[in-house]
Amino acid sequence: MSEQEIKISKTKTEKLYIKGFDLEEFIKDIQVGAKVKSIPVADRMREYEGSVKYISQMAFNNNGETIVPIKILIDNNDSFLSPNYNVDVYIEVQ
Repeated sequence: MSEQEIKISKTKTEKLYIKGFDLEEFIKDIQVGAKVKSIPVADRMREYEGSVKYISQMAFNNNGETIVPIKILIDNNDSFLSPNYNVDVYIEVQ
């Protein structure tokens, strides 16, 4: 599992993506297609499943830490999550 900073965004087709940043030292453990569980801070009784759809090939410096942008597609969107909601993300690693 990996620590995430999360931002919710919706596309015009109403697919729900989570945009996050993984720390450089954990990025080797994440693969496109990895299963993801997301729990919103606003309602911890809800749980969303999805998968990693994108891992950036470029890293960035953020407050002295090197981070790598990722995107996660949520499969079971129920319209509860809105842009800029916070979620805890758990990524299955191998």
